[in-house]
Amino acid sequence: MVASKARAHQDSKTALSASVVASLTEELSTLLSASLELDRALGIMIEANQDEKIKEVLDSLHRRIHEGADFSVALASYPKIFSPTYINLIRAGEVGGNLPEVLARLSSYLNMMAALRDRVLSAMIYPLILVVVAALSLFGVLVFVLPEFDKLFADMGVPLPLLTEAVLASAKIFNQYWWILAVLLVAICGYLKYRYRDPHGRAQIDSWLLGLPLFGSFLKNWETASFARNLSVLTRQGVPMTQALAVAADAVSNRYIAENLHIAAGELQLGGTIAKRLHDTETLPRQAVQMIQIGEESGELATMLERIASLYDRKVRASIDRGLALLEPALILILGSVIAIIIFSILMAILGLNDAPI
Repeated sequence: MVASKARAHQDSKTALSASVVASLTEELSTLLSASLELDRALGIMIEANQDEKIKEVLDSLHRRIHEGADFSVALASYPKIFSPTYINLIRAGEVGGNLPEVLARLSSYLNMMAALRDRVLSAMIYPLILVVVAALSLFGVLVFVLPEFDKLFADMGVPLPLLTEAVLASAKIFNQYWWILAVLLVAICGYLKYRYRDPHGRAQIDSWLLGLPLFGSFLKNWETASFARNLSVLTRQGVPMTQALAVAADAVSNRYIAENLHIAAGELQLGGTIAKRLHDTETLPRQAVQMIQIGEESGELATMLERIASLYDRKVRASIDRGLALLEPALILILGSVIAIIIFSILMAILGLNDAPI
């Protein structure tokens, strides 16, 4: 029994990347579509995989199924790998007897989300490199270059222009008190990490992020696309709407939005339409809520949710493109301006030496 508890505790901490989960889901869907039993399909996957971590997870799932557990119950022992949405869809597929179809939908959804996530990460690589290079360049100028000019001008004993004095003073302050800035930065990061672990604190931070110009709109579009796609898949599999709404809310990473969606799910039990409950929380974009209302009235809610997901996916991609178009020149302009001010201040001091008495 102790060994079983230790194993369950170990399983709860195991994690795999989203791309690996998508690949395993697609592989299992293909095998089940070929009329193989679940335990046989998992056995083939265990033999085919070389990665020890993946084999360990598959072997554990295989063992639990042999012990009589449902597939969804076995998946629930790996909360860091399989989301509540994933598990609930598998449960719906088990009840409805269409597990291969559910896995195919899950595979398509996971691959789409992984592609969108990779697009975002790839788009951020160049700006991140630019910021790092800018920071290192500025650090080198402040630490190594400006102190030498400060000594040079001090030895000459000539009055310096105000801009030069300000730049040299800034470099001196940075060199003397850089550790205070480092401690302050670590303290701020530690505080934010502490607050983010607290559900209430995380909701407050996420609410603040949604209010940021440009970035807040991007986050809301991202979460709306994710929520709509999850709810569409859950609805198509016949999951009760109140439960589907709550599960889809759990899959939303922004806790402020998730909490408001849970409120809507709770109020939905009292009656009314989804669109009305979502409108009352004022969480999702108005356009998305109106489209949900149209889907409910026409009886094509799942289809309309897929259209909402596609629409907001396009908005996310457009936001990324616009953001990059603005971010790259903005970073270059800021870095160029700082370096230009430093160079101009030094040149002013050097040219001023010509007017100094010999």
